Amino acid sequence: SESELLACIHQIKLYFYYILADEFASVGIPTPAKLDARCVHLSFDEMRRDGFADDGLFDQMKVFFLPLTMIEHDLTINDVQWRNLSRDRLREREQLLEKQQRLVDELTEKEDEYYRHDDSIRKLRK
Repeated sequence: SESELLACIHQIKLYFYYILADEFASVGIPTPAKLDARCVHLSFDEMRRDGFADDGLFDQMKVFFLPLTMIEHDLTINDVQWRNLSRDRLREREQLLEKQQRLVDELTEKEDEYYRHDDSIRKLRK
């Protein structure tokens, strides 16, 4: 199958990296991932095509294999990315605080209205 061929090619890549690790490291070539993400996706697609019952479990299983398809470079975050994340979180926080304030103001108005109506009802009952 196609996924098996890709897996074999990836094994060859891993073997060469293992044998020539020092040379690859000296020129800055990163360690390859343990699994090729295409192999993971293709293998589950092939299992579906071959008639294996999915029941939604295949997609959950893909998530299990995800860490094996990543390399150290995928996990690094540079300063620009940190600033962007920080800016986005700050903007989101400000929006949430504004929404909270609007909701508190709306609640206060509703409470005031409730008590005005309650007072009116009490006066009418007397």
